[in-house]
Amino acid sequence: MALVLLILVVLIVVLIWALYKSRKKYKAAAETVTRIIKEANEYIETETVKIRAAAIKGSTAVVKGRVAEQLVPFRPDFHYNPRDIRFLGSPIDLVVFKGLTEGKVTQIVFVEVKTGNSRMSKRERQVQAAIHRGDVAFEMFRATPLTEEVQ
Repeated sequence: MALVLLILVVLIVVLIWALYKSRKKYKAAAETVTRIIKEANEYIETETVKIRAAAIKGSTAVVKGRVAEQLVPFRPDFHYNPRDIRFLGSPIDLVVFKGLTEGKVTQIVFVEVKTGNSRMSKRERQVQAAIHRGDVAFEMFRATPLTEEVQ
């Protein structure tokens, strides 16, 4: 019985010693994981701030561009009569009916307004290409009252 008790005590001591040693190893691993998580959170926070700043900057540029589209007809260096201009917005910003206010339209001009380093979008380039190819037409659509069509 004393031998069993001694073996049991030795096993308990060995188990406690093994747990103590493994605790140190797992504590080091836990500290490493905690450090990595902290660094990841700091990186995410830093990148989030950068992304938000870039989004605000981009949004500001878009707003400035849209304001410029509306105001460009009134600039002294814009050589068309502001009353001859109609704002379209998309995919082309302005349509100029040159001579409209004088009663004789002599030319129709499509104008895309750009500010800063902005470039034409794919759709804007497609419209430009269609105009340059001469793929422009005029159509008249005569609409009948909706009440007649419903019957």
